[in-house]
Amino acid sequence: MKKQIKHLLIFTIIGLFTLGCETQQEDLKLSENVKTYQEAWSQFFDERNMEIINNEYFTEDVTVVIPGDNIIGI
Repeated sequence: MKKQIKHLLIFTIIGLFTLGCETQQEDLKLSENVKTYQEAWSQFFDERNMEIINNEYFTEDVTVVIPGDNIIGI
């Protein structure tokens, strides 16, 4: 019985550690994505730089919805 509790405790600790590492990686990726989109949209709207809509920041099938005509694709 003690051996089973010991194994359960070890697996629980390993599981929590692994889950914590994955969450940190996801948070880092999310913050990188937010920074990228903030930079891109800041240049697009504030500086009126439409050249920023390229495959470095967006997928090839992106659709930018703007008054008048939408921009579809890159």
